[in-house]
Amino acid sequence: WPTTAAPAVPKSSGTPVSNLLLEELLHPYYEIAAEKGISLQTDVQPDVMLHANRESIMQLFSILLDNAAKYTPSGGYIAVLLASKGKRMIFQIENTCDTLKEIDVAKLFDRFYRCDSARTQKDGGYGIGLSAARAIVHAHGGSITVDKEEENAIRFMVKL
Repeated sequence: WPTTAAPAVPKSSGTPVSNLLLEELLHPYYEIAAEKGISLQTDVQPDVMLHANRESIMQLFSILLDNAAKYTPSGGYIAVLLASKGKRMIFQIENTCDTLKEIDVAKLFDRFYRCDSARTQKDGGYGIGLSAARAIVHAHGGSITVDKEEENAIRFMVKL
């Protein structure tokens, strides 16, 4: 039986991770957005620095960007923000989402939660990405929240 424990995540190692990591990860998403007819807006402040496990932060950004790209419909938007606030890094991603009415935001971080029960692993993944994202954030002493914005938009905010 699968367990419901959070996946193992390397703890913060104190390695400097900068805004350049996100900028590097964003490159393929510009092409994906263009192919799907999605507006990709970015606001990545320069000189944002975090002491963390680089691979874990890369995985965190990738999970949230992948989800936004997967669930944003043609004609929609993805807005990405990376900024410093005091000694904390703020990463925010907001996107339009057709299935928002069916989403129970309280369950989004639960392992294997699927907002659309008709989706299968073949066309939609295993339902563990956001659970892994939360585990990464918690391993680095941060917080991750999700809110429904407007009628058809969702926003994830990470504070590390």
